[in-house]
Amino acid sequence: MSEFDVLIIGGGISGLNAAKELYENDKKFLILEKTGALGGRIRTDRESGFQLDRGFQILLPGYEEAQDALDYHTLDLRYFTPGVRIWLEKRWQELRDPLDAPWKSMKGLFSSVGSLNDKLGMIALSLRSQKGTLQGRPELSTEEYLKKISFSEKIIGNFFQPFLKGVFLEQSLSRSSSEFAFYFSHFANTGGALPSRGMESIPLQLAESIPEESVRTDATVQAVTEGKVTLATGEELYAPHIILAVDQSSALELLPKSTPYQKPKIRGTMCMYFTGAKRNEMPPLIHLVPQSRNGIANIAPLSAVASEYAPPENCLFSVNITLDESFNGTSPSANEIKEELIELFGDAMQEATHLKTYTIPYALPSNNTHFESDELPKGVYLAGDWALQGSINGALQSGRLAVENILRATL
Repeated sequence: MSEFDVLIIGGGISGLNAAKELYENDKKFLILEKTGALGGRIRTDRESGFQLDRGFQILLPGYEEAQDALDYHTLDLRYFTPGVRIWLEKRWQELRDPLDAPWKSMKGLFSSVGSLNDKLGMIALSLRSQKGTLQGRPELSTEEYLKKISFSEKIIGNFFQPFLKGVFLEQSLSRSSSEFAFYFSHFANTGGALPSRGMESIPLQLAESIPEESVRTDATVQAVTEGKVTLATGEELYAPHIILAVDQSSALELLPKSTPYQKPKIRGTMCMYFTGAKRNEMPPLIHLVPQSRNGIANIAPLSAVASEYAPPENCLFSVNITLDESFNGTSPSANEIKEELIELFGDAMQEATHLKTYTIPYALPSNNTHFESDELPKGVYLAGDWALQGSINGALQSGRLAVENILRATL
């Protein structure tokens, strides 16, 4: 007889949310995490008083799954100011949410970001986002959709392309316009936020809701078959239900070789952390650099949003570069980035110090992979953002849905 009702492979937020649901339904489970800590891709390093998330990430508090799974009060969320700053014509120009700061937005109607018609289009997008009627069309790419609703090449190149490059981690605007509508609506309605103690607070909060004895770290899984998990040590564990809450490549490696394999494409990021004197703090908006010679997608002033990210006398910001299929392993150096920062912000950046770089080639899934039930061993369920949607929302939802499928199977 099996010792567990469910074995969960992977201790990221998909697996943790599945565990939370199982615990609330009185099911006996065990999480098997191959590394020494929980959290998956959402981890935070603490060095010399700085909080360094492993790659720039933010929470969109409007995510329905996050609202259900997380306690925002305990996370102590700190919010970016709605809108962005864009480097155009050798100066920073603000593009604010017209519904959040209408007077400032009207003052910028004739800026070089776009035309008057573009600004009116932004107001219309914001209104539709607020009403929940911005849906997009799945058969259209984001670029096709934006042109169809009469946005000019100018604002697409100056705002949408650099902004979405940091969201989709792709250079092009080829993602479905329904994906664009989902993300844009959440950005427009609630903006982005950081937990005061770093993004790792999210998986840690989920982990607090489950018993310690239901987690095994440093447990590498070698194979998954019907009702059985084999560890790299040779140990075998048994359960009628198994949730694979790992990344796409790992899931396909663990499943029987007859399972269709799709090599993921690079959708990644290089995140360089810099610090400087507190007096050089940037405004708490995402900074876009449309024509960056080093490929900078955006700059995020983290300590301006959450002061806990840096010691009191310092500021902390991340410079984020999108990696796609053209990435060959070479990238700009910290000195090259610093030279561009001096051009963007002036001589004050001479004081900036590079702290650390994280290179994450597969930060987001490249495509959705769907399996028919007869393509998986009996009792095996998939969870992870790649199975639904490349976001915190998709990761949490996939864990919950896997448990719902198990509970239906046991009725």
